[in-house]
Amino acid sequence: MANTIPTLRDLRLARGLSQGDLGSRSDIIDLEHGRKLPGVRLINKMAKRLGVATDVVYAACKASVEAATVKA
Repeated sequence: MANTIPTLRDLRLARGLSQGDLGSRSDIIDLEHGRKLPGVRLINKMAKRLGVATDVVYAACKASVEAATVKA
């Protein structure tokens, strides 16, 4: 079954935001490539800027990690 949870990149692009709009560009690149998970402060900041709940942001970041693991 396909993963239906959007990645962080999916959420960001759907709202027309740049990586810099969400936070430090290097941090967002790492998050989108599944290299790390964000801390609570960054989750809250991204959720506010994306207009979604914090659990949606966490799930999206986790989906990015899982997608990166599948590619590896």
